[in-house]
Amino acid sequence: TKIIAPVEGQSSQPSKSCTPIEGSAAMMHYLLSSRTVLEPCTNNSNLPRNNRRAQDVLEWADNTMADFSALRSYLDNCATRGVGSKDNERVPVPPMRDGVGWHEFCLGFDEAQGNIGGYFEDATSKDDEGSSNIEYGQKSPTSEKNTSINNTPGWKLNLPERGNIPSVALLLQMDQVMTRRVLAHQIRWIEEDWNMTNARGSWIYALLARLSKPLHREDAAMLRRLLKKLCRLRNAVEQDIVSVVNVLIVIVGRYFEQAPYDELFKTKNS
Repeated sequence: TKIIAPVEGQSSQPSKSCTPIEGSAAMMHYLLSSRTVLEPCTNNSNLPRNNRRAQDVLEWADNTMADFSALRSYLDNCATRGVGSKDNERVPVPPMRDGVGWHEFCLGFDEAQGNIGGYFEDATSKDDEGSSNIEYGQKSPTSEKNTSINNTPGWKLNLPERGNIPSVALLLQMDQVMTRRVLAHQIRWIEEDWNMTNARGSWIYALLARLSKPLHREDAAMLRRLLKKLCRLRNAVEQDIVSVVNVLIVIVGRYFEQAPYDELFKTKNS
């Protein structure tokens, strides 16, 4: 099964112009207000390719956009062939409004509880069962023993220790309503200052790949909030997560037209 994750691409496509999103005068006033100003990058090393030259960053952004467009086309082709349809085996998922359930479903119990990289993860690393060594998407060897089938929702049965990966089949069994709802959950967790991790970034990237255009006004406002948060995170996260954040910034900002290019990669002194 193909796994969706942010990557840097090799191909290049012409950049798209940023066009205003139609909406009410109140929404346009909000989008143009100081409340939506993006935080500039405070360290050049946190920009793509260390911001060596403006042309290098633009080339990287175009490659990233081309990869994302190719992924969306691939998902469309898979959907046309029936992947994720009701005729195929489907993965049990939490109810759409169950944000707590989706947090655990996507990222696993530890990350949903804020234990990744913290005290409790250090404690479990010494466990004889070695649960902390289980890879993302791999089922826990003790999950079946500790599960009462009669009292546990179907999506929790054999739940992978590190959560479910955003596979093609899983993404394609979600309709647009569910895609927008789960993406809204992911954005809310980021806004509530849950740690950005590779797994969390992969899920946001994958859900964006399933999000239809043109955007509803509510979706546009949601993505603009995400973009603001990502620009703040770029100045705060560890170096190994910066590349994930930059990929999401260029996808939300340019592909979904939430900010002009020069606003995405401006520095504090520019």
